Amino acid sequence: MIGGIVAAVLGVVVCAGSAEAAGNLTARATRLPPLVFDKEFKPSVQTYELTTGTYYRLTVESKAGDEWQFAAPELFANSYVEQIAIRDIEIHGARSFGWIEFDADGVVNIYFIPIRPGEYGFGVRGREPVGKFVVK
Repeated sequence: MIGGIVAAVLGVVVCAGSAEAAGNLTARATRLPPLVFDKEFKPSVQTYELTTGTYYRLTVESKAGDEWQFAAPELFANSYVEQIAIRDIEIHGARSFGWIEFDADGVVNIYFIPIRPGEYGFGVRGREPVGKFVVK
């Protein structure tokens, strides 16, 4: 009797908790157009259209020639961040982060899966957003 109740409750929990992802999570990351910031901190791309459940690779490049921080906190708080790669250094299972600081020109690759739809701004930390990620 107890076993039947436990099985029924587990069945309800499993069905209620099921979700669908639009992307193939076993595939290689979809490469987004590089996001390059110039000396005036203007981005090369203003809007990215993303889909929940799709695995992405975002390359952020600084050509600003100065110290600054790239920030997209709402996007990464609503995503699974699988990896951050800078040159030969990789950080795995980062989950989320506040910003990435560039002390000089350079490149960082962020591998992530958006998990919640919405519009999330990006730009220079401490300034108004200069672009957005639209997640559907």
